[in-house]
Amino acid sequence: YGAGLIRVGQTEQKLGLLEKEFIRSGNDGLVTPLQRFLDGEMKNILRERKVLENKRLDLDSCKNKVKKARNMQDQQQKDGIDPQVAVDQAENELRLSQAEFDRQAEITKLLMEGLSQSRTNHLRHLKAFVSSQAEYYAQTHMVMQELSRDLDSSLPPSPTSTSPSPPLTTLRRGQAVLDYDGESQEELSLMVHEVNTIKIDSDLSRKWRINIATV
Repeated sequence: YGAGLIRVGQTEQKLGLLEKEFIRSGNDGLVTPLQRFLDGEMKNILRERKVLENKRLDLDSCKNKVKKARNMQDQQQKDGIDPQVAVDQAENELRLSQAEFDRQAEITKLLMEGLSQSRTNHLRHLKAFVSSQAEYYAQTHMVMQELSRDLDSSLPPSPTSTSPSPPLTTLRRGQAVLDYDGESQEELSLMVHEVNTIKIDSDLSRKWRINIATV
């Protein structure tokens, strides 16, 4: 028992080392690249998308200003402001805002297109992680199979019984279908329709054919 206990302890240590290596490879091959992507590329994409959203709001505001200025174009000069000057100023702001929005949209588009390559890389990392996990389980299974064989070899052989098995006995009830007079003391005399209980042993050296009707 002591040797077996030591062998189990050594196996548990080996399993711990395999698990430690699996965790290390999983962290290096999957968790670290994913965390680096989230902290770097993904964070940059989210920031640029936020800037794009703000540029879109500025563009909508400039469009509203142009629309308002054009509606006032036919009105007389008010507060010393020429309506045409207001229209020109609003349209100039609109052009600048449109240019900034288009530039930011292009930046965001390039970053989003780069996600396709990032997805491919992450898929490779995921495949490597699955392969590493499959290898880990295969190794642990092999280690446990080896331990099981070692423990089996250290067990004493199981005692086997040489005594013959007791014969199986079956009790049947049957009804005679005809009259029969026994020709010796070992044979049973029967009357038609008589119901008897028949004992059949599995170790009978001879086979008997009995015509009965089961009740």
